[in-house]
Amino acid sequence: MELEILKLFKYRVIDIAMKELIATRGAAMNKLFGSELDQRINLYALEIMGLYGQLQEDSKYAVEDGKFEQDYRASVVSTIGAGSSEIQRNLIALRLLNLPK
Repeated sequence: MELEILKLFKYRVIDIAMKELIATRGAAMNKLFGSELDQRINLYALEIMGLYGQLQEDSKYAVEDGKFEQDYRASVVSTIGAGSSEIQRNLIALRLLNLPK
């Protein structure tokens, strides 16, 4: 269900951009929701794989050559890169909800 929501967020941002408008609000919601969903999905994958999922690619016991561990680390970085989740929340509060600073 959350993947479908993310897809609809992306369609909305594309629609706004096609109308040559600035999609600041939609882009902030898209980035926030998408990066945090990615992190949750990768955490679930690690939990399903158990302790073996945490092993890096150089371990002979690593599942899928450490893919689960690498993907989780990358998802954590995505909540920081291109504007942290806290900054995205501030943008949404100020520009979309018109909350005071």
